Amino acid sequence: MESPGNAGADEAAAARRDHHNSHFGSEANLFEELETTFRDYSETGVGRTRAYVHDADEAELHGSPPGTFTPWSRANSIVIPGGKLDIAMQLILTPMILKLVERRRRALRA
Repeated sequence: MESPGNAGADEAAAARRDHHNSHFGSEANLFEELETTFRDYSETGVGRTRAYVHDADEAELHGSPPGTFTPWSRANSIVIPGGKLDIAMQLILTPMILKLVERRRRALRA
């Protein structure tokens, strides 16, 4: 319980507390770029991507230091992070499948 004489001390203690960081929050993601990547990939099969470099092995593989992102690149494949398959199905795979089915229908009618 906070007493009136300790209000400043309690606020200072709260300010010093560590906050939980998440890889899924807005501080760690570029949601507009992610949306654009999903849209582009669903329409064209190509999307702009980059990777986060976790350690020295990945640094050697990607040519970027640990704790940084690789430069943006265009790829014709996409890696779906664990636990994100459902949203990828909704935003990428289902629209692509529907377009392929429609193209096939048109081709059969011609």
